Amino acid sequence: MSENKTIKFIITRQDTSDSNPYQEEFEIPYRPNMNVISALMEIRRNPVN
Repeated sequence: MSENKTIKFIITRQDTSDSNPYQEEFEIPYRPNMNVISALMEIRRNPVN
């Protein structure tokens, strides 16, 4: 049985300096040797939350 591991990122964003911050959640598949930068690049390639 194969276990599909995922990583969840909760990103706090703010559109302008006077707007309220909000959070977006992204869940991406885990890959061996993945680091924060490669995970953020994966979110950028496929920004589905």
